[in-house]
Amino acid sequence: MDTKDKELCEEIYNKYYKSILRYVSKHVMDIHEAEDLTADIFLRCYEKIGTYDSQKASLSTWLFVITNNYLKNYYRDKKHNVSYESLLTEGFDVGKDEIDYAMNIEFLRSEITHALINLSETQRKAVIWKYFYNLSNSEIAFQLKTTEGNVRVILFRALKKLEEKIKV
Repeated sequence: MDTKDKELCEEIYNKYYKSILRYVSKHVMDIHEAEDLTADIFLRCYEKIGTYDSQKASLSTWLFVITNNYLKNYYRDKKHNVSYESLLTEGFDVGKDEIDYAMNIEFLRSEITHALINLSETQRKAVIWKYFYNLSNSEIAFQLKTTEGNVRVILFRALKKLEEKIKV
């Protein structure tokens, strides 16, 4: 690995570590496991840095592809299943003054989760990538292997469905 690749790896790590950790932690629901997986993802990035082509995708898209593929392999190999109950119970330490706030957050989480379940897989991915991870339409199009115009249609239809389902 040459100096240029090492500098690029360092830039990727410094710029995207928190985002990738946050993304992974939402998938595994355990911060220690998420930290380990994130380290593995950046190791994979380091190993594959020679395959990065800025003409094909942005740096963030390339890293996101590596992250998604790593998580798919991880779950396929480990056959992990995260139950809805674990989403509700893990990570909450609510005091007396926070009970109303926690109940409202939980209600919104439940409404959003149920609304997202009613979307197609493609719509769900597009909405999550767009509004939770701030990917551009072109980055989403790359992930979904479709056009930007089709991404706009997918998002429009998905948001209409969500609007119908969420009564807040």
